[in-house]
Amino acid sequence: MSLCCKQLIWAFVILIGSINFGEVVSFPSASSHQIMPLHGLTKTDLKWSFYNAVASLIGIFGPFCTQMILKIVKQSRKKTIFIIAVYASCIWLVNMIVKFSIWAGIVARAMIGLAGGAFSSICPMYVVEIAPPEARGFFGCLPEAGIILGEVLVNFLGTPLGYLGLCGFNSCLALVLAILICFIPESPALLVLERKQQQKALTENDDSDETKVKVSLWQLKYIKCLLTGCGTAIFQQFSGIGPITANLSTIMSESGLHIDSNYQAGIASLGQFLATFMGGGIIDKIGRKRTWILSNIGIITFLIILALNIKYNWSTYIPLVVILIYMVFYAWGVGPIPWFIMPEYFPAEVRAQGTNVASSVSWATQFVWVFVWPIIVKSMGEFGGFLFFACCSVVSVFFGFFCIYEPPPLEVVTDSEKAHLREIEENSTNSCNNERKDGHVKAKLAKKNRIENRTNIDDNLDEEIEENYNSNGEIIIDNPTEL
Repeated sequence: MSLCCKQLIWAFVILIGSINFGEVVSFPSASSHQIMPLHGLTKTDLKWSFYNAVASLIGIFGPFCTQMILKIVKQSRKKTIFIIAVYASCIWLVNMIVKFSIWAGIVARAMIGLAGGAFSSICPMYVVEIAPPEARGFFGCLPEAGIILGEVLVNFLGTPLGYLGLCGFNSCLALVLAILICFIPESPALLVLERKQQQKALTENDDSDETKVKVSLWQLKYIKCLLTGCGTAIFQQFSGIGPITANLSTIMSESGLHIDSNYQAGIASLGQFLATFMGGGIIDKIGRKRTWILSNIGIITFLIILALNIKYNWSTYIPLVVILIYMVFYAWGVGPIPWFIMPEYFPAEVRAQGTNVASSVSWATQFVWVFVWPIIVKSMGEFGGFLFFACCSVVSVFFGFFCIYEPPPLEVVTDSEKAHLREIEENSTNSCNNERKDGHVKAKLAKKNRIENRTNIDDNLDEEIEENYNSNGEIIIDNPTEL
């Protein structure tokens, strides 16, 4: 596969949506040094905790919004991303209201979480559908890379731009996505759905154009796929990545790296970003199951080392090295696989439904650990907390061994069908242009008719006056006796 292939360029455009998702998640940590003093808050304040977590809570409903938009635009991935991008661009500007009130900021951040949840479901699905068959693992890792890149951008730009400038930057980036998405082709999944509709119409001897393929996700044959996708999303969040990312600045400062906390988090995320691309090649070579298991084994090993260092205080440098290696193992498998394994498992007619359910489970789990982590630390300490996540990863190994399997190949779309899809898009554009032209023509004709009607009315009135009045302006009476 050529790294300059056109599919990769299309994927990078779609990736801007995943970048926006990463910006949604990281915005509070990058802007806390400005927003908290502005409203007199601390990290333990309930208002700040809610501001941090509300995006994850509302993000649960984002994938279902994606499902609604897909129905409205007849499963068009391009139009769906365009609508979400325009919404995100506007809401990032609304988020500036946090300058005046933290409660207003919480509402705005909830609305941003809706955009993040919507992007988290549509972007991985679109990328998997346009990916070359021999490189689906590499392409599947790109959404995770986009999320991490969003975190990197927010952390590096948070200090120089400030939270208001960061809102403006994120808004502009979403607007760029809305523009660029118009120039990439539609997903081949639309052709697959159209083909199945035609096959169903022939089978049922129904020539109606309104025949649609309606397949429910909640069938016995899809249960294993659904449980596997949701399970990987849950184990991803309970691998310890959240607490480690949240405590990254403290760990780096204690190790002697005294630079701005945003830059510290950005450096660590940048390493994770580069490791994600390595993971894409590994997945294509050894498969999803083996990559998942090896990734979890690395996570378990370094979580245990981190926990033991917390208990016995061996060195301040060990946590820094351990966390960087931990992030590499996370980026190889546990990080990216949940985002693209669901679109791979399901056929086109239920792919969007399955992906949306798994994405919502991921957001819900993320919201849960935000509140569970302080309880764990209070009851067991950080030592017990990281051992708890290590135990979750042990269970994840067995889950991967028994539940994760290599996905079937996606439906093949022929060159003639691709040409047909381009023709549909062109006809759609021409149809819109023709409708606008027809509207202008109809408006002109209506105006002309109104003028002609007025002229006819005036002419008839003149004739009536001439018939009923003489030259002196007196009324002409045909039959005086009637008076």
